[in-house]
Amino acid sequence: MAKTHNPARTLWLELQKSISPKRLSPYTDTADKDELDSLGRYFWNIALCEAMYPSLQCVEISLRNAMNYAIHRHTKNAFWFDDPTLLGPNEISKVGRAKTELVNHGKRIEPGRVVAELTFGFWTSLFAAPYEHTILM
Repeated sequence: MAKTHNPARTLWLELQKSISPKRLSPYTDTADKDELDSLGRYFWNIALCEAMYPSLQCVEISLRNAMNYAIHRHTKNAFWFDDPTLLGPNEISKVGRAKTELVNHGKRIEPGRVVAELTFGFWTSLFAAPYEHTILM
């Protein structure tokens, strides 16, 4: 008897090859009827992540603007991110990369542009212990 082609199984096996079985294991369940159940959970997770992106973007923009405003007000320096006594080496490097990106895109180095170019990771790193007495006043 000829085997029937199961597209869901084929897709699942290809995903496992490209993504890894370990990464996909949380989407499987012993009660699954077939791989289609696991695929459904995997793609549902992607859809949920996409749905959260606008909210996360608003949080990121609000956080960076609030932090920039507070630090600027505290230091009385719009270019506070250029002060080597304020930031550690990792954050100074991130500021340098942000400026390089601006220059590469033909944009001027202005405080608002640098602030917008800095990553969410940069801003969250400012909540670390080393900044407790310099930035988190």
